Amino acid sequence: PSSPTPTPSPSSPSSPTPTPPCSPHCECMKEVAILENQNETCTGVVESLNTLLVIAQDAFTPVNLTTGDAKDERCKQPKWRNFVSYELYLEAHENLASDYDGKKAAYDGAYQKWFTEKVLCDEIGERLTQKRKDCINLAASANLAASASAAPAQNAALTAAVANIVAFNWFQQPFVSREVKENTATQKGLTAAASAIAAGKSAEQAAAEAGAATSQEALDQGMPQEEAAKVAAAAAGDAATSMAVQDKKTDSQVAAAAGAAAEAAAVSAGLSESKANEAAAKAAGKAAAERAAVQGASDTDIAAAAGTAARAAGAAAGMTPVEAQQAAAAAAGVAASEQAEKQNLSSAQVASAAAASAQKAAVAAGASSSDAVQAASDAAAAAAVKQADKSDVPQSDVPILAAAASKQALTDAGVTEKEAAAASIAKASEVAQDVASDSGLTAESIGTLASTATEAVAKVNGYSEADAAKTAAKAAGASAATAVQQQPVVAAEQVDATAGASAITQNATGIEEIAAAAASSALQSGLQSPALSTEEAIQVSIASAKETAIGVATNEGKTQAEIVQAGAAAETAAKAAAEQTVADAQQAQQNELVKVESSPVDASTQASCGPYLTRLQVCSTYKTCYESALTAWRDRWSQQVTKMAARKAEMKALLMIKCFITVLEEKAPSQKTVKFHACGETAIYNTSSLDMTQPNPPAQELCDAGTDPGGCAAPAEQQVV
Repeated sequence: PSSPTPTPSPSSPSSPTPTPPCSPHCECMKEVAILENQNETCTGVVESLNTLLVIAQDAFTPVNLTTGDAKDERCKQPKWRNFVSYELYLEAHENLASDYDGKKAAYDGAYQKWFTEKVLCDEIGERLTQKRKDCINLAASANLAASASAAPAQNAALTAAVANIVAFNWFQQPFVSREVKENTATQKGLTAAASAIAAGKSAEQAAAEAGAATSQEALDQGMPQEEAAKVAAAAAGDAATSMAVQDKKTDSQVAAAAGAAAEAAAVSAGLSESKANEAAAKAAGKAAAERAAVQGASDTDIAAAAGTAARAAGAAAGMTPVEAQQAAAAAAGVAASEQAEKQNLSSAQVASAAAASAQKAAVAAGASSSDAVQAASDAAAAAAVKQADKSDVPQSDVPILAAAASKQALTDAGVTEKEAAAASIAKASEVAQDVASDSGLTAESIGTLASTATEAVAKVNGYSEADAAKTAAKAAGASAATAVQQQPVVAAEQVDATAGASAITQNATGIEEIAAAAASSALQSGLQSPALSTEEAIQVSIASAKETAIGVATNEGKTQAEIVQAGAAAETAAKAAAEQTVADAQQAQQNELVKVESSPVDASTQASCGPYLTRLQVCSTYKTCYESALTAWRDRWSQQVTKMAARKAEMKALLMIKCFITVLEEKAPSQKTVKFHACGETAIYNTSSLDMTQPNPPAQELCDAGTDPGGCAAPAEQQVV
């Protein structure tokens, strides 16, 4: 983020003295730079370890093909008669087994070192992301402080702004936080799978343990249950893919194994049957794309392979033909976008590639022309969201980017401008709801984000101010209603025994509550728009409640009479609630006109009390903040020193492994011993690239609130006049 406007020194908040050389935000960005350097170094180490892993794998693969797990069986064959003596046969077998064991140990060790460093590197990346968020918050706070110092008379507006930032702080957070959490949880699952295999468990059991461990880690990090289950399914699919490849399965078998493992993990984590089927298709498509890429297939063939595998896995999991077609298109779109990303194409080009591949996959799967075009639109939007997921784009901008990509895909497919615009507006609301739901926000906050995104996209597409505001209010209501409907399942043990089994439903929310949520969010969106009158906002709120109630009642299979009754009841309740909300707001506005001041004091003293008390509070807050930050800084540095020593030891060990691999590859017997001793403990391995220099934390600045002017009334002495 850009640096905030320079603010006066804390020592005299109201004086025009020059800004200190480096503000708290500036110091924060210095820490970001340090973490970026550490992250870059760590990434380099991971890449080096990956190179060593490839070398170890190349050395192990030939002997694994000739010996492998069958080495003991081959010893039982009567081939010893071909040797001069049985002793020579035993010696030959021992050499064979020793060669296998040695190269397998080297490969396993190289893999473990790479994996361990990868986890550490991911941790640094997560801390870097968090530090960037901290800097954003510091910038926001600095801007508010500057405004407060410059215009004390705007305290009421500033208080509202602060409350808004506290309530919607996630608007300022980059959309990368979920990716970091997913990666951490997935690594936890893959570690569990590796431990399961080492313990002699089957591939299916290992994949199941990967899913369970990932799900628990995701939940521990605060992910919503459904999102945690999806990540668990993906991790199980990844684990199954890895094990199937190691078992030399065919590409179709690898994809099928990934799909089956993902579906089982999804069900175990609590996903519905339809969601589990989607997870199976997604995992199968990912596995097929990876196999095709390894074999050097073209981007088009990679996307096609992903679509074919996803469709097959979806059908095997019980999807309908239409659902399998959609799964095929989605998988092809994801594969195409990933290939485009590897070529460093622009975000627009990535979305375009995803849309084209999704449309082709949908047609190949037998989808109609209109369904294929819709698949292209969905794939383009998904690619745009993923691109935002990997950048510092604020969450509030993600739906807008997705809508733009969706509209472009529809336009490229020949859809009219008007239809494409309407579809892109709907897509903005849909993506806003997904983004907000992933952040664990309340239904009201979800409605706010949907409203903001929808209004922005509507204006871009030429809607008038009033029409854009109405569209935004409707989107807010619909999104809030959907969020309320998607509340967690009620567990059996949480149901009152007197309520009976009928209380255990997909969600325990009634039509009235869902309609009320829609009405409330639509009303708030309408009232906040200067383009709508109070009456227009109320009418949009009532219409949103009625439409929501009718939709929910219809989906629940109510009779026509019950549907009409539900709509009328929602309409009546929404009207009463809206009128009461407006009346309360008008009363609050009237209360703002009541002047609150201290007991009689002279005018000059009265004027000086506000600035003095403000400076006093600023100094107190600054001192507490500095001490807390300094303690955290020292703890963080201590942790980094410990980790630095560990990384240097690991790097030395890995360099030794790399050296010892050359001993195994040496053909001349006379040189093996020479190279072996050259790789020993006395050898010098340079690990200086991991050295860190301790930076000096910024000193605490002097903050002087000044002298109490005297006569400032305490809160208890204030009175209404």
